[in-house]
Amino acid sequence: MIQMFDGNRTVAEIPVAVQRVGISDQAPAYYDGQVGFVSAGNDDGDGSYLVTMSLSTCNVTLRKLDVQAQNIAATTDGFYILGNLDGISYITRFGDGGAAQVAKFPAEFITGLAGNKDHLFAASNEITPSTTSIIALSPSDLSEVDRTTLPMVGVGETAISMAVVAGKVIMPMTIKNLNNVDAEDDGLLIVDENNMSAHTITLGAPSPFFVRAVGDTVYVAHTFLNQSFHSFAFYRDISVVDMRDESTTLWTLPTGVWQFDVNPSTLAVITNSGDGVFSLHTFALPGLDPVDSIALRPPASVPDPLVATLFLPQSQ
Repeated sequence: MIQMFDGNRTVAEIPVAVQRVGISDQAPAYYDGQVGFVSAGNDDGDGSYLVTMSLSTCNVTLRKLDVQAQNIAATTDGFYILGNLDGISYITRFGDGGAAQVAKFPAEFITGLAGNKDHLFAASNEITPSTTSIIALSPSDLSEVDRTTLPMVGVGETAISMAVVAGKVIMPMTIKNLNNVDAEDDGLLIVDENNMSAHTITLGAPSPFFVRAVGDTVYVAHTFLNQSFHSFAFYRDISVVDMRDESTTLWTLPTGVWQFDVNPSTLAVITNSGDGVFSLHTFALPGLDPVDSIALRPPASVPDPLVATLFLPQSQ
């Protein structure tokens, strides 16, 4: 079910005939007037789908996927779906006309995707040795055009959420060291698109997890969805990074962050009180002034509801 809101009012509910629309680690993607999600399917194995909704008509289209979907991204060439099956990574592109193009990556375990008009970027993990690489792919044919291996980043130390802004690939660093699982990181990985050089900057709060980009600004929500370290109420921070000089401002919200999205005028945050109660809060930018708040009430027709993702339709 996709619920739509205007301020503090529920204005529409759109049924979607698949299980688990949206995966909580991934951000929706935008392409050609549509917003796209992936569905993870259910435990009975009904499979994964690309779910797209027209931002002008709200019509929903489903496309069955051959692998279990794990992430989604978009460029000006289409939607890209990441899936892994039997230790092999697959990226499927849906472009004009809905025709699918599939690329197979037998030597990679890819966890994240992000793109712009020039490249699709993938985060790839290698278990032995424990390294993470950022791969630049051609958006049109998914061939590899460049890569950088990151000796400072071990497998699993980065979040799955990625973004590309101002010629830089952005990825949060959530865990400092997998050999010390009690240590949260507070870094942001930055890879230059032109020469694939990499460095990190320090943010002002632990566990950066989600990233969203608007213009030259990156917004980073600090949270941790499996509660390994703290309760949800602990994670109330959003870092705002100006990518022109990589300066950072820290915002502390009144409530803990479960999911968020942002556009030039609005920051929207879903909070989780820890007892299964979700709320939607909106703030006006640039001053972070509170606008509206509404408790989310899932439809009775949806069994075992979980708020998986959030999007602002105008944030293309």
